[in-house]
Amino acid sequence: MILLFLSIQFENQLSVEYFILQMIYVVFHSTTEALKAEERMLECGLSCELMPVPKSISAGCGLCIKTEEPLERVMEVLKGLKVESVYNEGFERLLP
Repeated sequence: MILLFLSIQFENQLSVEYFILQMIYVVFHSTTEALKAEERMLECGLSCELMPVPKSISAGCGLCIKTEEPLERVMEVLKGLKVESVYNEGFERLLP
């Protein structure tokens, strides 16, 4: 898990935000959706790896996206695609 800090100065006030980054696996209903997701994430400048679904996860089409990007941002970028589920690095389901 990585903790990322972001400082923003606006009108002489300093605002500090933080994001907890963890490895997540996004599982899809079809190979086509997984390929579209990879393309969309890369177009939006998000790092990801298209890979076989880990054996600890028995779901999906057999392909998943592995990334350390913030979950909220990933789901925003993948809006409209058929995401089956999202798991964390301990293979616990985060989203149905």
